[in-house]
Amino acid sequence: MTSQKRKNLNDNSNFKKVKFATSINLNNHKSLYKRHLPETCITLHSEQGIKIFQEALEEKNLECYFMLSPHLVTQSELTYCGISSLCMILNALEVDPLYNWKAWWRFYTDYNIRCPPHINRNVIDMQGITLDQFSDLAQYNYLEEVKLCRANTITKDEFIKDIEHVCQQRREVMTLNFSRDVIKQTGLGHICPLGGFNKKRGMVLLLDVARHKYPLYWVSVDLLWDSINTVDRETGITR
Repeated sequence: MTSQKRKNLNDNSNFKKVKFATSINLNNHKSLYKRHLPETCITLHSEQGIKIFQEALEEKNLECYFMLSPHLVTQSELTYCGISSLCMILNALEVDPLYNWKAWWRFYTDYNIRCPPHINRNVIDMQGITLDQFSDLAQYNYLEEVKLCRANTITKDEFIKDIEHVCQQRREVMTLNFSRDVIKQTGLGHICPLGGFNKKRGMVLLLDVARHKYPLYWVSVDLLWDSINTVDRETGITR
């Protein structure tokens, strides 16, 4: 590029000024931009949330966070909390999908996770997946040693012990199926990965994939247990 051309590019008089609208009239449209977290939850990036994070780091209860966080995703469809959580986990654990995503690259996305014959992808698009289907999808996409637990098969103490164990690992993950309304959020059943544990405070970090709705947040492990120890209306069994 010549010096004359550089001069012309730097000359603002050569460009037309464009005015962008800073607001849109949404009076005639139903529209939402995120939700406020209820008082039961603490935003990860808040001052208090960061302090809880630092304490958990000192306890060495954030190993799973550092494995999962580079692969955080926001679910691309409203029904994809399970699909997106699994996508994050597969990529974090470096599971090779064994088929191409783009050009010669192999990588998991919300849209290329393989479904076994008994799971209809069109049904997932309409209503999401159950906990059993999540387990089946995980195994079908080459995850080994998938263990499905329900609140009626373990005790609360065992649940908390499992949380602490997983949070200290970089090759194990825990995905939680809980009822949002119990922790005072809007909505009902939801799936997302576990991100960390502050043992001293009894707080759990949830890597919520519905970040169009809520950010990452800390919640009491006692309240989380209550939200898991509920019956899924679709299956009639506990989460």
